[in-house]
Amino acid sequence: EKSRVSHQVTRMAARGLVERQECAEDRRATWIHLTGDGRRVLVHALPEHSATIRRVLFDALSDRQQEALLDIARTMNAAITAEDCPPCDGEGDSDAGADAD
Repeated sequence: EKSRVSHQVTRMAARGLVERQECAEDRRATWIHLTGDGRRVLVHALPEHSATIRRVLFDALSDRQQEALLDIARTMNAAITAEDCPPCDGEGDSDAGADAD
């Protein structure tokens, strides 16, 4: 939720880990930048975090399950790439980009 994210960013800013910066293009938006201290905390936490991710998400899977997950990830990445690069020559879905009324 937006309010929870905002609250967490406020807490991180109070600790000096991030800083807010107004967005010149959209006054409703705010850019969040990692500070030097924030980067140091992140780099320090990364090895343990990565080990936990590996242990919980990958090591718990069989080799067959890992292969299936890799196949799924590749399929999703291909779909994302296709979505980011719509056809330029007018081919494809004629409703692409149309506003819903």
